[in-house]
Amino acid sequence: MGQTGRRKRNVMRALAVAVILAGAGARFYGLGRESLWNDEFSRLYRSTLVGALGGPAEVVATDVHPPTFYYMLHYLRKYFGESEVVLRMPSAVCGALAVLCMFHLAKRLYSENEALIATALFAFSWAPLHYSQDVGPYVMMLLLAILSSLILVGIIDRVYGNGRAPYGLVAAYVCVGTVHCYLHYFGLLLTALQGLGMLMLLALRKRGQTDAPGAVVSRLPFRLQLRVLAAL
Repeated sequence: MGQTGRRKRNVMRALAVAVILAGAGARFYGLGRESLWNDEFSRLYRSTLVGALGGPAEVVATDVHPPTFYYMLHYLRKYFGESEVVLRMPSAVCGALAVLCMFHLAKRLYSENEALIATALFAFSWAPLHYSQDVGPYVMMLLLAILSSLILVGIIDRVYGNGRAPYGLVAAYVCVGTVHCYLHYFGLLLTALQGLGMLMLLALRKRGQTDAPGAVVSRLPFRLQLRVLAAL
């Protein structure tokens, strides 16, 4: 690689670091500026039921979602207090980690240029920023979705490369997927869709499909649509 190429690579890396740090910093800026609002108070109330007689049954009875987030919120309040900054800190941390994971996922799927663009859009979009400063499970779901996708891409690459799935990545995916399922039912849906995608990839591989994993993944929705239409 020539000097021009090295300089360009260094500039891209510096820009990536700057975008990631700026996106992470934006999630902590003014974290306690706004007072808690209606939905946040509702989640705080449900977290108080964790220590009540009945425990999980009491929590589940008041909400349609799994109680994992309320357990986390209960112990956060118990050991660290109830200020706006403390209660929103887990979301801010998860939001910052999501920015970093988004960069690595986009880089793994495409290149450093696309990763920089995707990370910049993600880092400063309204919804990821808003929910990174909210007492709620949503940005945690987002982080787990990106992280599970990143791990899954690594598994697919290894399967297509040497025909074997690395046990470490599989164990990591199972752990992340399990937490995601117990955090929110959307996590269960995403894990099921990812499992369906893996089954389709394995079926294509057995039939002699030799395309790069990224190319195969990009055609999965179209293939699935054709199968559904054929069944109608």
